[in-house]
Amino acid sequence: MRRDIAAELAYRAYCETEGIPVDERALATRLPEEFFWVGDRMLDNPDEPEQATLTAALAVYAACTRKEPPPASEAWLSAIRKVRETLPKPALSARFSF
Repeated sequence: MRRDIAAELAYRAYCETEGIPVDERALATRLPEEFFWVGDRMLDNPDEPEQATLTAALAVYAACTRKEPPPASEAWLSAIRKVRETLPKPALSARFSF
């Protein structure tokens, strides 16, 4: 569930920064894949610098999908900041389960 929330927050922040309307149909059905890759990276590495998160997420996206990644931009960095501000960090015990 956090994965879906992270992807949706990233999508909304990206659209806001780019000044484009949010596609409610995409939210209701399926967001573009790249938002899930960036969202997953943020959840897995919450303390990683935002530029490193973006670079790594887009590289993995390109390698796994064999698609050209979207260009890194201030909109992506803004989306990462917004998600990190909004989603609480997982508790230490949840991050390290034995």
